[in-house]
Amino acid sequence: MAEDGIEKPGRFKYVNLAMEIADDVILGIVALGIVGLAVVLLIDAISEFAREAQHNYPYVLSELMFVFIIMELFRQVLRQIIHEPFS
Repeated sequence: MAEDGIEKPGRFKYVNLAMEIADDVILGIVALGIVGLAVVLLIDAISEFAREAQHNYPYVLSELMFVFIIMELFRQVLRQIIHEPFS
């Protein structure tokens, strides 16, 4: 389709644009879901820590590490949305 870096106009130009928009919308929904999951898990970890008389530190640390992993996943999805290369 494109030779020497020059994009030729064609009937597939709008299809490509529609696919990019759909991809961004889907990734946006995934990003919101990831942030929502991280918030729910963080609230759960904090409330569990506050409720327990004997604090279960390994459980709380495990939950916080899981939140951290989820937020790293969110960062990768965000990079995909703004078209940055993965690290």
